[in-house]
Amino acid sequence: SLISNLDQFRQEYIDSIAYSDLVFTPRGDANCSQRYYEVISAGRVPIIPDSKMRFPKVLNGEEIIDPPGIMTDWRASNLKSRVNEFWSNLSIESWQNTQKEIRNFYNSYYDYRIYILRLFNTKNLDSLKKLTYSDHK
Repeated sequence: SLISNLDQFRQEYIDSIAYSDLVFTPRGDANCSQRYYEVISAGRVPIIPDSKMRFPKVLNGEEIIDPPGIMTDWRASNLKSRVNEFWSNLSIESWQNTQKEIRNFYNSYYDYRIYILRLFNTKNLDSLKKLTYSDHK
């Protein structure tokens, strides 16, 4: 009831991601939030609070690739140092390349269609196990 125009609200949300370089992406009610995927699909850097989120595993050949983002806890001193560390290593050109890499990561691994195709195109059960978490009993 507080939002009278949902289209306007959605556009403002998208614009806020588009005009931001770094975006907080805390987990939602589930393991992760849709916000994370929206942010990386836009080529922005997610700041991920360390709340033991489990991202879908990504394999490049046999290598497991970490998802893009700055993983940190909520303490202000840690967050500030992690963001400063991130920015201190970037030029304008490397920042543009970083944005492209994040966007390409999303398109190559997390886009829903691509992820599902990879998941169900595994040739054997061992390959499927590499894409899942095995600590559930």
